[in-house]
Amino acid sequence: MPERELDRLLNEYGLSTRGDLAHERDFAIGAFLWPDFDHLRLQ
Repeated sequence: MPERELDRLLNEYGLSTRGDLAHERDFAIGAFLWPDFDHLRLQ
């Protein structure tokens, strides 16, 4: 995703756009994607 689109997305949710593009991408991935918790399910 281009930097300007990532900045717009983060701004829409009131999230910080400080840092370089790599930092912003890592932040967005952590903020919008849920980790896979399948391995934590009780059997």
